Formats: sequence, C-alpha cells, structure tokens
Amino acid sequence: MGYTYFDCIKLYFFFRDSTYSSDISQLESKLKELSAEALNLELTEKEILREEERIREMRKDFLNAKQKLATAEGDLRVSIDLKKK
Repeated sequence: MGYTYFDCIKLYFFFRDSTYSSDISQLESKLKELSAEALNLELTEKEILREEERIREMRKDFLNAKQKLATAEGDLRVSIDLKKK
C-alpha cells in the first residue's frame, strides 16, 4: 500500500521543517560570525579614537611649544636690541 494523503502532508512538513532548521542554523552561525566581527570593529574604532585623541594632545603640545619658542625668540631679539643701544 502507498502513502496516504496525510502521510504525504506529514512528510512535506517534516522535510520543510528540516530545511528551515538547517537554514536557521546557518543564519544563527552567520549571526554569531557577524557579531564577532562587529565586536572587533568596535574595538578597532575605540583604538582609533584613542589614537586620534593622543595625536590631538601631541598637536596641542607642539603648538604650545611653538608659541613659547616664538615668545623666547622675540624676548631674545628685544634683549639683543637693548644691549646694542
């Protein structure tokens, strides 16, 4: 005797659910992979932001040192001019 209509329906849903289960597992795996990648990118972004802040501080220190040098040069010129007179 062959399959009944209901047997065919049961088989259809069994195979369909199995296929969906496989798809769901693949999607879950991909989601975990993407989550790990997102975490790595987030850590990289934080690292870049810290490095940018460090560069800003260095630039600020450089500009302060440049200003102090310009002031010292000006004071030196004034001092030399006063000694000449």
